[in-house]
Order: sequence, then C-alpha cells, then structure tokens
Amino acid sequence: MAKVTVDGNTTELTDVTYDEAETPSLTAISGVMPRYGSVLGGEQVTFTGMGFSGAATVKIDDRPCSVTSQTGTEIVCTTVNKPYVPGEPTLEINIAGVGAVATRGLVYRYVSRWSDKETWGNDIPPLEGEAVEIPSGQHLLVDV
Repeated sequence: MAKVTVDGNTTELTDVTYDEAETPSLTAISGVMPRYGSVLGGEQVTFTGMGFSGAATVKIDDRPCSVTSQTGTEIVCTTVNKPYVPGEPTLEINIAGVGAVATRGLVYRYVSRWSDKETWGNDIPPLEGEAVEIPSGQHLLVDV
C-alpha cells in the first residue's frame, strides 16, 4: 500500500494510478558538448521532452541550474560552478503543480576539461609522456 508523508504526518493511499501521458518526461539533453559541461559553470543546457507546462526548477548534482527560457517541450538553463565532489551525476527537474520529470536515465555530467588550466591548478596541461593522477570519481574530459 502506498503512503505519503508530509511534515511528519503519514497518510495511506488506497488508489494510486500512473499515467505516462500525464507525466512530464525528458527525451534529450544538448549543449556545447551534449550531456557534458565544465565544472567552471556558465554553460547553457537544453532539456527537450514533453509536459513542461509549469514553471521548471532544475538541479544538476544538487547544484541549481538557472532556467533562462522554457516552453512546453524545452527547458534552457545556465549551470553554476561545481566543486569536485566524488560521486555519480544526478539530475532533478521539477514542474510546478505537476511534479518530477521522468529523466529516463539521462544525466548531465560536470567534467574537468584536460585543456582547462584550472584542471591542473592554473598551470599548463601535462605534456606528452608526463604522468598524471586522476582522483577517483573525478570526471575528466580529454578534449585535446
């Protein structure tokens, strides 16, 4: 039996139905590099799907993504910076008055780019033949 808890009060639900046609869903993510973006933030990401008819809020890895435009089938937001924290990427999109968007396993991944000096402590990227150590859980995009 399904239960809902709000402010510590639990209510049992007798009838719970799910209607895929009523559930907002994500079908694609695009941006400068589809589904990837710099840990430095400031990148525009477009989420395409259906059922985006209310005001949207977006969180990528528990970091807000500021919505800059929205239609019933598209949400565009701008990322903020993300300090290194090991773990798998998460994506939460909520539509006011409707609820969570079914992301269908699609995620946006914050990455450190090999070509960014910031990845290397504001120094030049390693040269051919040099050894590097990548911390577990850090997502490194070799873009050069």
